[in-house]
Formats: sequence, structure tokens, C-alpha cells
Amino acid sequence: MRLLSLDKEVRKAEIGYDLEPRCWGQGIMTEALSEMLRFGFEEMNLNRIQVKSAPSNGMSIKLIRRLGFKKEGVLRDNFIFRGELQDDVQFSLLKGEWDERRKKVAGIR
Repeated sequence: MRLLSLDKEVRKAEIGYDLEPRCWGQGIMTEALSEMLRFGFEEMNLNRIQVKSAPSNGMSIKLIRRLGFKKEGVLRDNFIFRGELQDDVQFSLLKGEWDERRKKVAGIR
């Protein structure tokens, strides 16, 4: 997992991640991404964190949505996988959305 395309002026970055299939479904990525979001918003003072996923990667999209990311659109023929051009689905989460989500989880109004 890493932050990519850091833009300090706009205060945004993209998260990239991958996990061995044998480790899927154990909550590892939920925990790791949650901490990366906390670090990005609270320590790095980012305003926007974005992530892309292949439309066919249902588990990743479910995780992204569960963490509060909102779908922005589809980037057509945006990457090559196994020699074929593939689409990406673009998601983002803003600091204000992150703050609201954290308040709800903590029960703060």
C-alpha cells in the first residue's frame, strides 16, 4: 500500500494497494486503509484521497465504498491488464467527509 501522485499544493493523493488472495476476507485491508486515511487526512493534512479500481473487482469496490469513498466516474481504457486495455472506476474521499464519518462512528454530533 502506498500514497501515489502526491500534490502538496492541492493537498491530494491517490492510494494504491494490493493484497495476496490468500489474505482476502480477513479485514487486513480494511484496517490498513483506515490507518492510511487517518494518516493522510490527520498527519499530512490532505483534503482529498482518491483511489481507482477495475469495475470487475467487486471486493475492492465494496471495501472502498464501506470506507466512505464516493464514485466519481469511469476512466475508459485507462490501464493494461494481461495485455488488454481496461477501464478504471474513480472514487474519492474528502477530509470533510472523513471527519463526519469519524464523528458518527464515535457518536459525536
